[in-house]
Amino acid sequence: MNVIYALLTAIGFIPFAIILYKINKVKRMKKFGVKAAGTVREVPFGSYRNMNKVLIEYTVKGNAKVITKEIIVAGMPYQVGDNLPLYYDSQNPHKMVLDSGKGFTIMLLFTLLLAIFIIAACFMINYSIETGQM
Repeated sequence: MNVIYALLTAIGFIPFAIILYKINKVKRMKKFGVKAAGTVREVPFGSYRNMNKVLIEYTVKGNAKVITKEIIVAGMPYQVGDNLPLYYDSQNPHKMVLDSGKGFTIMLLFTLLLAIFIIAACFMINYSIETGQM
């Protein structure tokens, strides 16, 4: 039974770990990457589970090469012509991340609360089994 609780707890922390990984990725890109402004060039219609594709382009500093990249966003917060702050890798300009600002804070709190809820549920189930209520 303890293995099941450990597995449930690990599963509860997976979303939290993913958000921490994404935060770390953005921090690394902000520290070592090059800041640029991307422009939304196209907003194709059609979505998959509220995940929409947006075509952005940005100029690589130093050689004026223009990179066009398709990114996936939740919802449709962007319009054609919007400027988006982003960071790209100077060694590989095709690797980029949007400057999310403080967007991860809410997701981090939500996933932490989700993990705590799963741990509490495991303790409550264990208590119910031990006292004979289940």
